[in-house]
Order: sequence, then C-alpha cells, then structure tokens
Amino acid sequence: MGVYVMIKLKGYEEIFVQQQNNLTGCIPASIEWMMRFKNIQLPDDFQTKFDLEVQGKDKNNYETISSAINKDKDFSKIKFEFIKNFPSGEKKYEYIENKISKQIPVCISIFELLIGGFHSVPVVEIDERSVFVLTLNGYNIEQQKRRYPRGGLIWAYKNINGGQDTLAILD
Repeated sequence: MGVYVMIKLKGYEEIFVQQQNNLTGCIPASIEWMMRFKNIQLPDDFQTKFDLEVQGKDKNNYETISSAINKDKDFSKIKFEFIKNFPSGEKKYEYIENKISKQIPVCISIFELLIGGFHSVPVVEIDERSVFVLTLNGYNIEQQKRRYPRGGLIWAYKNINGGQDTLAILD
C-alpha cells in the first residue's frame, strides 16, 4: 500500500454555503462557495441574483453565470478560468490537482445517478486516488463532504456526455 498525499484547500471547513434552489441552483451555490473561500464579500441574495435559469434569462452553466457575475459592477474584477473540455479525464484530474495545490478553488460537475444528471460542486481535497467535494446540500460541512474515486471521474469523463468543464477563480 502506497502513501498518498492529500492536498486540500486550507480552511475550507470554515466556509459553509447551502444551495438555496435544489433544482437549478448548484452552480450559483458553488460559485458563491468559491468566492467566499477567496474572501470576497457577497450579498445574502447572491444565489438568487445569479440563478439565471429561474429568472428566465439563460441556462445555468459555468460560462453564462461567470459572465453575468463579471457584468455586475461589484464583481467585474474577478478572474474566472472556464475550461470547457480537456484532452482526457486524466488531464482534467491533473488540472484540478494543480489548482488545489496552489489554493485556487475549482468547481467540477459530478454525475449523480439519483438525480440523473450533473451536480456542480467545489473541490476541497484531492490525492492520487480520490477527490473530495462539497455537495452544498447538507446542514453542515460533514454532511456535504463526499468522496469520488479518481477512476470513476475519469471513466465518467470518457463515457458520459456532459460534465467535462471546470470553473476556477484565479488570484
């Protein structure tokens, strides 16, 4: 059995965000979590304000919501890094590992069998075998924290249509 080095976002356990709209709000909630991790002051209605789908303005995805956030005068200087596709699931995993090692928060889409689709989540820990994310659906951090095996993420990248993109907030 090898020794695995867990890389984690320092202090993530202190940031609690709960997804407000369980149908369409995972991306606004995930971005809120990343912004709070970066110590960006946010209004209480952040998720509602940037849930474009509920407002009938656009589909919720990393590109549309990060663009809408950048159009807001209070958040125009935030640097998002949106990547739509990677050459492979392995390259996506390496990208996530690199960002977390530099204390850069990143959101990914996880395929959830129970909902039959993708759920956007911030990554908080990663090693050679697993990625740990926050679902933002529980009443505390421990309820929100989930482990996904590396092999499962790489398999899903190759075999399930969708969920290849990522969003990070750069310094």
